Amino acid sequence: MLLVFLILFTLPLGAQWREVERLVEQFRAKESAPAVSVAASLKDGTLLTAARGWADLENEVAATPFSMFRLASVSKPFTAVAALKLAEQGALDLDAPVEKYVPSWPAKQWPVTVRQLLANLGGVRHYRADGSDFNSTVHYWSTREALAAFSSDPLLHEPGTKYLYSSYGFTLAGAAIEAAAGLPYPEAVAALVLRPAEIERMRADDHFAIIPGRVRGYRKTPGGEIQNCPLADTSSKTPAGGWVATAADVVRFARALLDGRLIKPESLQAMLERQRLKDGSRTSYGLGMGILRDAAPRVYGHSGGQQGASAYLAFSPELKTAVAVLVNLEGVNTRPLAEAILAELQKP
Repeated sequence: MLLVFLILFTLPLGAQWREVERLVEQFRAKESAPAVSVAASLKDGTLLTAARGWADLENEVAATPFSMFRLASVSKPFTAVAALKLAEQGALDLDAPVEKYVPSWPAKQWPVTVRQLLANLGGVRHYRADGSDFNSTVHYWSTREALAAFSSDPLLHEPGTKYLYSSYGFTLAGAAIEAAAGLPYPEAVAALVLRPAEIERMRADDHFAIIPGRVRGYRKTPGGEIQNCPLADTSSKTPAGGWVATAADVVRFARALLDGRLIKPESLQAMLERQRLKDGSRTSYGLGMGILRDAAPRVYGHSGGQQGASAYLAFSPELKTAVAVLVNLEGVNTRPLAEAILAELQKP
């Protein structure tokens, strides 16, 4: 197997990053993962990346730091930042009924706001229990068109009264972003988030498109055999789980958040704050961002999992450090590796 390291700033490969190498190799062996790609942004802004294994098993294509993995739900923070930036510009009212921006959204029992959608408080359903929409091969050509996947369903509860994780809620928020930005959702995110963060490779997933560096996705049978993943189209949930990127792209995003290059400090604070229900209790989720550790040093981020992909982003404003882990195998718990790397990088 080929191990590739890329150091994007002049820095000797010290003991800490050699230990990260060991952690990546150990994790990949334990999970039987075809490929693992990691990236870290250090306190001084140094960006380090490492890739281990195979981007394509059948053709023996080695993974590199430029390999493009599905982000799954690690896509959600990008959508939230786009919405917050539009709110700063006065183009999007997070607390207005979403119908203000998406008039095609059918009337429901209660109004729902973009803020509630980004906080998973909107009552929009998640995937069906039978897996039919999670595994769907239906392709939607726009975020607005993708609303057809769930727009006829009633809200499951009054918005703001319960926490219910919902990828389709983010699709609806993405449609509002389109309207407020006057651009298709992927172009809006590119303009509002990717370019300011100096992210060049990340793009919306599309199984029809030729995407240089895109890895093959795999699954593991109960007996441990690695298989090709069946086709699953992510176009019904692009704002929630439909992007592909390198691990470096993901930590560049976190770095730009930490450096204040994407949104204002008060917007970042709102994003990272536990959201409040109408009964006064708080959730463990912000706006498109999970609160992973609420005690100092605080850690925020998001996990992701879908066909052929497992992903994790973790970053700490106090430590000024971010870590991303991307794997081309579904069903892998990537959090322990991200946390181990984050801990290793804090050692003196």
